[in-house]
Amino acid sequence: MPDHTPVQGWSELLLALPEFSLIDAYVDHDADELIATVELPRDLQGCPRCGVIELHRLHDYRRHTVRHLPVAGRATRVRWRKRLLACLAGCGTFVERTPSIAPGAVWTRATARAAVAMSAENIPINTIRNTFGVGWNTVMRAVAAAAELVPEVRPRRVGIDETVMVTGRLTRRHRQFLTALVCLDTSLVVAVTQGRDRAGAAALLASHAPDAQVIACDLFSGFKSAADTIEDAIVVADVFHLVSLALQALDEVRRRRQRRSTTVAAARMTCCSSYAGCCGSPRNASSPRPGARSSTGSRPPTPTTRSRPPGTPWTCCGPCTPRRIATPPTGGWSPSTSGSSPST
Repeated sequence: MPDHTPVQGWSELLLALPEFSLIDAYVDHDADELIATVELPRDLQGCPRCGVIELHRLHDYRRHTVRHLPVAGRATRVRWRKRLLACLAGCGTFVERTPSIAPGAVWTRATARAAVAMSAENIPINTIRNTFGVGWNTVMRAVAAAAELVPEVRPRRVGIDETVMVTGRLTRRHRQFLTALVCLDTSLVVAVTQGRDRAGAAALLASHAPDAQVIACDLFSGFKSAADTIEDAIVVADVFHLVSLALQALDEVRRRRQRRSTTVAAARMTCCSSYAGCCGSPRNASSPRPGARSSTGSRPPTPTTRSRPPGTPWTCCGPCTPRRIATPPTGGWSPSTSGSSPST
């Protein structure tokens, strides 16, 4: 809008602010934001000191910049050209006021309501503040103020568990435990307290779930003792820890059976005695490889050509000596003479 003329109606259509008149609007491509300049129509205003409602005299202008709802997926910044009026009764000066923007606010009330609605959908506060371009504390104050208006609930089925909150700067971190009470019917957090002990959990249950019928908690003894303070309440372990214990027990059984099968398989193995470097046994550097030529050029006899005692198994290099032999074979053969012909 190059003529910078106030236009009534464009503010309602573009920004959903019907009480304002749009003066100028452009897109800041560097910040990827829509910058809109608005002002209120010249009308009667009430003095906040004396209450006189008149067309007070214009004294000066002030500029109030606030964040607003995104327009066409682009972040929006509204610059309100606010009039500074002089009271006709001589009380002094005051600025214009409107219900859409609170005095000294950094965002419009519509934006604050949208942020609270996003937090109700379990969207993180950091994501909300990045969406609207405001600080984390600004969003948190709006959410806390909206939480005060929510009626108190008395859940009948609750779960209690702890979490860890990390605070501080990058070079100095602090870990702090928080105990949370969750409604199992709605999956919403009812209340949070600092610490992880029996006293805090018992106070949390007594304040927000005194009529609880089912209390789910982990295997921490402090939470179990706190849950026992609620009369006629059934205390159960939550599904996560039950499944975790079952998986641990199953893994332990699997490991035990694996060790047992490995031990049995090792006891049934046979060791080769015809060649020191075969069947995985350590080989002496001076022992020749099977089939290798000697210094004189002659090839030693192949171990598999040797005779084997009756009943001994064949391996890759010939006869093997079993580890467990009850009685020596017939013919005077003994484990010490493995690889040679039986004595006659």
